[in-house]
Amino acid sequence: MKAKVERVREAMESIDTIQSAESNPFLYEKIMHRLQNAARVIDIIQPKTLWRIAACILFLVVLNIFSVIHFRKAAENSYSNYNPVGNEYFSYMKNVQL
Repeated sequence: MKAKVERVREAMESIDTIQSAESNPFLYEKIMHRLQNAARVIDIIQPKTLWRIAACILFLVVLNIFSVIHFRKAAENSYSNYNPVGNEYFSYMKNVQL
């Protein structure tokens, strides 16, 4: 019990000796420099490039829509003649010759 009290006392005394952290004196300049470089990168992208990117994205979206429609129709056609219960129930008739 005495050891716990001693630990608590040491922790309370250590708070008195805590110093505030010091930052790099050039931190503000580094941040501002990086922000200015980021703005330059955005200026490098030309409007033509943005239009091309938008056109490619639009093309991919339209292609995706058409492929979904096509495969949905193909799936409906392939399952329209599929009757697993009937095929299993009348499977004995496949071997019968009239």
